[in-house]
Amino acid sequence: VLAAAERRAAYRHARFRLTEPRAAAVSGTADEVARAAGQHLRELEEIIIRLVELTGQSRSRIEDDLSAGRGLTAQEALEYHLIEEIIGKA
Repeated sequence: VLAAAERRAAYRHARFRLTEPRAAAVSGTADEVARAAGQHLRELEEIIIRLVELTGQSRSRIEDDLSAGRGLTAQEALEYHLIEEIIGKA
């Protein structure tokens, strides 16, 4: 969601989790499953590219953080460049 936002801000107590989107369970023919897997990989690629552009982090770091499900505090998200501002900062 943040990757699509024009203004990225969070309250100081906010927490973020970088995680890969889950693929929907697909049943059907092998071709249908392959198409769904391909679509999931394309969507993941779009997210990675957008996060690299927004944050300035390396692609490998973004991929590692998404894979690991890295959690961030608001301050860490600011330093990561995931957000631009902390609202209500003391």
